[in-house]
Amino acid sequence: MSNTTLNDMTAAQSSIGGLLPWARILLDYTDAVCGCVTEEHWDMRPEGQGEGYWFSLGEFVMHLADSRREILGNISGEIEREKLWCSKYGGTSEAWQWRSGSRAEVLASLAEGRAMVDAWLARPASELGAATDASVSQWKARVEKIKAAGKDASAIEAAGPESVADCLMFLIGHEQSHRGALQALLRLHGLEVTRYA
Repeated sequence: MSNTTLNDMTAAQSSIGGLLPWARILLDYTDAVCGCVTEEHWDMRPEGQGEGYWFSLGEFVMHLADSRREILGNISGEIEREKLWCSKYGGTSEAWQWRSGSRAEVLASLAEGRAMVDAWLARPASELGAATDASVSQWKARVEKIKAAGKDASAIEAAGPESVADCLMFLIGHEQSHRGALQALLRLHGLEVTRYA
């Protein structure tokens, strides 16, 4: 192996994205699947009896766009809440509430969130296992809140603050579960869906 090749490999691995090359592949996959939701099917919602609240296909995309901002907020300390699509979280039993927006606007928001993730992937690999000032602050606040409620906070204290790796792994895993559901629903309605393999 030449010195040039070794240098190229070292340079690639010097960033978080270089150490986690699969991260961009899976993010690309989410972006592609979300782009397969057509205007015609945007408001389509699965129906079932006694199964709680289901996202419409468009709401899946809204939730994924929101999640990129909110999850990264754990390590950046910055969430532009006015840009979030969900205005009221309903869990699995109540209807979520969403602000209005076109398909193009939602996909643009998803792309903005992707750029935010890419910025973290471009950071030095040495930061991957580190907590940030924001995550430390949130961890301390959570511990104090639990203790103030008279509950045992020892497990949270022992776990420590969220690292950059924790955040990125959760973000990718969260997207993967919703992307799988979205893919299945799209295919059930006869739509062409980007395939990973």
